[in-house]
Amino acid sequence: MKALLKKELRSLFFSPLAYMVAGIVALMNGRVFCVLLQLLASPMSQVQEDLLSLFFGGTFFFWLSLIAMVPMLTMRLISEEKRSGCIELLMTAPITDCQIICAKFFSVFIFYIFLWIPSFLYTFLLIFLGNFDWNIWILCLLGVLSIGAMLLSMGLMFSCFFTHQLASGGMTLAMLLFYFMLGFSQSLVQIPWFQTFLDIVWPLSIMRALGAGQLDLAQLVFLLMMTFFHLYVAVKILESRRWKN
Repeated sequence: MKALLKKELRSLFFSPLAYMVAGIVALMNGRVFCVLLQLLASPMSQVQEDLLSLFFGGTFFFWLSLIAMVPMLTMRLISEEKRSGCIELLMTAPITDCQIICAKFFSVFIFYIFLWIPSFLYTFLLIFLGNFDWNIWILCLLGVLSIGAMLLSMGLMFSCFFTHQLASGGMTLAMLLFYFMLGFSQSLVQIPWFQTFLDIVWPLSIMRALGAGQLDLAQLVFLLMMTFFHLYVAVKILESRRWKN
C-alpha cells in the first residue's frame, strides 16, 4: 500500500491538471481574501466579528472552488486505471482491494490538504487585522477537512463505476450540485424533521455552525459515516470486478 500511495502522490504532484486545480483554488481564495481586506478597511465594517466564518464557507467563491476541485481530482483515480488496463495489474499485485482504495483516497486527501495550506496561511495575516478566535479557526479547519474527505470519497466511488474520466467527473459534479442545491429547499419544505435533517447534512449549515463556534457531533458523525460508506462501496465495486475476472 505504501508503494501505491507514493506512486499516486507523485502522479498528483507532477500532474498539470492537479496544478490547474491548485491555481483555481488559489485564485478563488485570493479573491475572497481581497474582498475581506476591503471590508476590513471600511470604517463602517462589522466584518471582524464573522471574519473566519466569512472566509471559510461564507462566500460563493469558497464553495465554487470546492465543487470545481473535487471532480477534477477524483475522476481519474480508478477510471484511468480501467481505461489503461493497469487495473488488471493491481488486481494481480499482492495488495487487497481495500488497500488500493485507501491508497487512492489518502493520496488525493493529502493533495487536498496541500491545496488549502495557502488559504489557512491567509488567516494568520488576518490575526493582525481583526479579531481572531483560535477555537473557531480550528473548527473551520475541521469542517474543511471533514467535508473535503466526504466529497473526495464520493468522487472516488464514482470513479470506480466508470471507465472514462469525463463520465466519472460529470457524475461527481452532478451529485455535488444536487447535494449543495438540496439545502435551498429548506425554505420551501416547511417540515420540521426535514429542516433538522438538512441542518445536519447540508455543507453550508455545517460550516455556518462551525464558524459560529458550534460543534455539532451529529454533523461530524454524518460526514465520517458518509466517507466510510463511499469508500466501502468503492471497495465492493473492485471486489465485484475481481470476482468477474
